[in-house]
Amino acid sequence: MSFSALVLLGALTGLQGVASIAGTEVQLAEGDAHYRIDTATLTVTGITPGGPVPLMSAVETVGAVSMLETSSASASWQWPETGLAFLVRIEHENLVLQVTSDEPSELDLPLASPAAAEWALPDGQGMILPAGHADLAGCRTGTGALSYPAWAYLTAAHSGAYALLDGLQAEICWPEDAAGAVRLHYTFAPDAPALELALSAGPADPLAAARLYRERLQIRDGLITFADKQPATAPLERLFGAPHAYVWGDGRSPAFLDDLAAAGIERILLAYEADGWDEALRPAYLAAADAAGWLAGPYESFANAQPSGEADTVTADWGDLFPAGCITGEDGARHTGFAGRGCELSSEALRRREGAPNVASRYAGHASAGARHVFLDVDAFGSFYADHHPDHPMDRVRDRQNRLERMRSAIEDHDLVLGSEHVGGWAHGVTHYSHGGNSANLDAIWPLLRQRERFGGYWPEDRPRRYFQPAELTDTETEALFSPARRLPLFEAVFHDAMISTDRWEFGLAKFPALAPRRFALALLYGTPTLWHLDRRELARVAPQLRAAETAFREVHGTDAPAAMTGFEWLSDDRLVQRTSFADGLTVTANFSGEVRDGLAPDCVRAERDGESQIVCPPN
Repeated sequence: MSFSALVLLGALTGLQGVASIAGTEVQLAEGDAHYRIDTATLTVTGITPGGPVPLMSAVETVGAVSMLETSSASASWQWPETGLAFLVRIEHENLVLQVTSDEPSELDLPLASPAAAEWALPDGQGMILPAGHADLAGCRTGTGALSYPAWAYLTAAHSGAYALLDGLQAEICWPEDAAGAVRLHYTFAPDAPALELALSAGPADPLAAARLYRERLQIRDGLITFADKQPATAPLERLFGAPHAYVWGDGRSPAFLDDLAAAGIERILLAYEADGWDEALRPAYLAAADAAGWLAGPYESFANAQPSGEADTVTADWGDLFPAGCITGEDGARHTGFAGRGCELSSEALRRREGAPNVASRYAGHASAGARHVFLDVDAFGSFYADHHPDHPMDRVRDRQNRLERMRSAIEDHDLVLGSEHVGGWAHGVTHYSHGGNSANLDAIWPLLRQRERFGGYWPEDRPRRYFQPAELTDTETEALFSPARRLPLFEAVFHDAMISTDRWEFGLAKFPALAPRRFALALLYGTPTLWHLDRRELARVAPQLRAAETAFREVHGTDAPAAMTGFEWLSDDRLVQRTSFADGLTVTANFSGEVRDGLAPDCVRAERDGESQIVCPPN
């Protein structure tokens, strides 16, 4: 039966879904969704009104195909020689491919990779790069390196989008050459025996990957928005519309809070490191910040352990958990901690610890001192470990579950607003904000941070140069990290109504003075607050800009829980005039071109809602 006859059959019979098999090819159709799948090679093509859209290319020959069953809009088969079983079905007009393995194995899937395509991927916030671009090449894990496991390619005519149910065992690899194939590599393990990949074909849409992933979350009731979170955490409303700031030195004094109030700051999140506090003064500081309506709380980390009494930070002193709680490799060696300090602390060892210090005692201490939020480093990023220590063994799945449980505990057991570093989609339901979530192109960040003479180190302790020393970026670095034409709000398009995203703490708005106007406009376009590093001297210098940033954000986005981002488009051929849209009717247009466009000066935005329009420009 030809495909046209198949579609006609569906129309004549009124069937919602039809399936047919010709040789090794399966054809599925339901509503407006039509797909061809070759069961022997896993070649997949979506059929759209604009023509065929390739989604997967042929794998190497794997031997015989054993067909099992076909039904309305689904089919299943096996590759007996490999131990792999396959099921395809149409769900909400997307094709869903499930692969299971009866033993530990690996599967390498070549995706359709048109040489003329651009790839959109949530590397941090998100970026779009042409096939073969140097910053695109390489492998990215489905958790961590990608903020969520979905991606898409765009041509002038169409897009092909991909979304994994779980990215833990997956790696997506882009070739150095535009002629090479993008490949999805999946490792089947006893605790992860199944791969589920959704595929979608449609018109060219820069948000195709985000739309597919958000829809897949909603289908499974897996999207936890602020509407779901807000009743559980009393001070959460203070997060909305608030700039974020780390305070240092005399920024942790009552006089600083007086300065902040005098500057007219109505909402702000204040974060601090726990080291160096006069413990007798901290409760009064936190009480004063709370009375002012601000969110104040500490940096915390459960990732590092050092010898008790010798640790270089209070967050790394876990009593006798060093070395007893260190992650241990198969060779019996301890995992060294970040920057060679101590060891990686096993989440399973910490979970099993009953006495203080433990997770509960740390949270309780912060809450009893008056903290209303905690920034928990590393936990929500997406790097997971196996631990082979006989007293606290765990696999990566258990490590992820431990992290979810201890983040959830901050909210449910201690009434704290919780943030973390580069929060991945897998952790969005147990966190409220992400420091680094608005950064893009993670691989371009780390080489820059290693240049301490140029970028600054962690000293002096009360005013680290890394955060206070202005820096200039080369044109190449600026393009890689902050080019509006190659960035996409892919994280916001999924999680804007569920998470607050800012830049990394090293990338406060004042860090790169030459780029501050562009970044100011980009934050308003995406609806992401600005981030600062403050003490009394710095506040005196930047108070007008901080106040302007808070006021501008309030005027454009308000101070209610954020609405979902519903659209993003380029309005100029050079992609330097852009527009976002939101579920509450707001549209924001930004001009990054360096010249006046459509009545907008450079780095200014136009916000429109309910027939009213206003233009907001960066402060001087």
